[in-house]
Amino acid sequence: MKNNINKYVSIIALMVVSLTFTSCLEEEVDFGEDASKVVAEIFDFNGPTNSSVQQSETYSVTSRGGSEFIWTVNGGEVTPIGEGTSTISVYYAEMGNATVSVHEKTASGQESATSTINVSVFGLPCNWTLITHDTYGDGWNGGYIQVNVNGVMSTYAQPAGADVEHTISIPNGAPFSIAYVSGGGTGGSPGWESENYFKLTAPDGTTMWEEGSFDYSSIPTNGVVTEGTNVCP
Repeated sequence: MKNNINKYVSIIALMVVSLTFTSCLEEEVDFGEDASKVVAEIFDFNGPTNSSVQQSETYSVTSRGGSEFIWTVNGGEVTPIGEGTSTISVYYAEMGNATVSVHEKTASGQESATSTINVSVFGLPCNWTLITHDTYGDGWNGGYIQVNVNGVMSTYAQPAGADVEHTISIPNGAPFSIAYVSGGGTGGSPGWESENYFKLTAPDGTTMWEEGSFDYSSIPTNGVVTEGTNVCP
């Protein structure tokens, strides 16, 4: 009986020691609001790499409790947005190259490496006009227009229904290319290319490109439609 009592006492003592040790460990790793960022690091640094003069652009990082974000901008004017320092607005007054940089300083005083976005600032933009059409009326089946402005891509396609007039804004002086990307096939499945038609008009209103037809008789040519440096009238 005595041996059993001693056995139970030993077990209880071990449990107490274990609980105490676990509690101490939990207290040692509890860093409060700074727990998720013991090591300072920039997350989700977002903002455009192209802009135009007289334009303001927004740049942001993921906000983290207790942290301060220190921004450095060359070639633009900075305005904080909202509470805290995780989002700023940058106004570009002149054409050229700019940089937007940020690093984090945590509540514990640690500082991250600096992250930088390089920005190309071009002249005021002007608009290209793109009209798309699908003869059958069910929308383009995989084909689309791809616009590349100084490395930044955007795409345009005809949805089901009536013709659509798209406005493509490209800054003055920016390098660009506009291409048609085929949905596949030579008129039938899978891309039904013979249904696709588009008309592209430059900002001067006189230079135009047309591909496809309204009667299934031709298909748009896959590849670059036009490219160069944009010149606004």
